[in-house]
Amino acid sequence: MPPVGAAEIGNIPGVCPCAAEPEEGIEGIEPEYLVHGGLFAWGGNPDGDSAYWSTVGEPDEWRSVIFRRHPVPRGPALTRYDCGIVEFLVRTFQGRLAYNPFSGTDLWRNESPAFVRG
Repeated sequence: MPPVGAAEIGNIPGVCPCAAEPEEGIEGIEPEYLVHGGLFAWGGNPDGDSAYWSTVGEPDEWRSVIFRRHPVPRGPALTRYDCGIVEFLVRTFQGRLAYNPFSGTDLWRNESPAFVRG
């Protein structure tokens, strides 16, 4: 799906309407994400965390943004990672990020992750 206009946020499945307004605790997300359609959902987990692409630039340039439902104390709820989905997941499974990006520990340093298509 190509990037959508800001007016379409919330009207197209997978485009996060909560991305339209900046909030305290949100770091590392470019202000241009509104112009290019916001955040595009690509995953979630049983802990209530959500995974998105920041749709800035061409699709090959989209970066992963994670909404952590239970952020670490004084940590941001949304964090942008400078990598796409595959590299982000590999780094998560291998524990090569600064900290666990998710609320639970089922994917962090997990050498044999399992996924459910929903």
